[in-house]
Amino acid sequence: MIEGYLAIVPYECIGSFSQMPRETFPELKRLRSAVLGFYERAYGVTQATMFYEQGRAGAGASVAEIGGFPLHAHLCSLPLALDLHAVLAGKFVRKTVSGPEELSVVARDEPYVYVEDADETAVYVASSSEGRAELTGMRLKTVIANLVGYPERGSWRTYPGDLELHKLKENWRIYGKG
Repeated sequence: MIEGYLAIVPYECIGSFSQMPRETFPELKRLRSAVLGFYERAYGVTQATMFYEQGRAGAGASVAEIGGFPLHAHLCSLPLALDLHAVLAGKFVRKTVSGPEELSVVARDEPYVYVEDADETAVYVASSSEGRAELTGMRLKTVIANLVGYPERGSWRTYPGDLELHKLKENWRIYGKG
């Protein structure tokens, strides 16, 4: 999508961060800190955007038997500040959280979108069956690609981002060690 796009992904296929064991969140916190430090060193960015959509797993081709959620939890991150809250707040119910470790209580077994930036951390859930269907099928990458002025980069199928990935890997070799 853009240079610096990273995803933090669990070792095992987990349907959502709301289903992750509590003992895994300290490692997630360390990885988030590593990514934010990398962004500051490599790109001079002090405010980044991190988000999690209810997983995609190849457009939902692989789903959990219970709940039907895609098996592909991942925390996406971008080296820029975007106001995804403004995009989501008009459509979904906002619940303020301090971090992803609260998702099992706040979002439970419902589809959700988790967003954190420098100023706000929140989870967005649906208030209706129509909203639930919209959340389940939502593709934030398409929305973000439009927000940053590159609508053609909203899908890895049509824009794999090989050049950006190459630059990211080079920057990680230089700045990723911290």
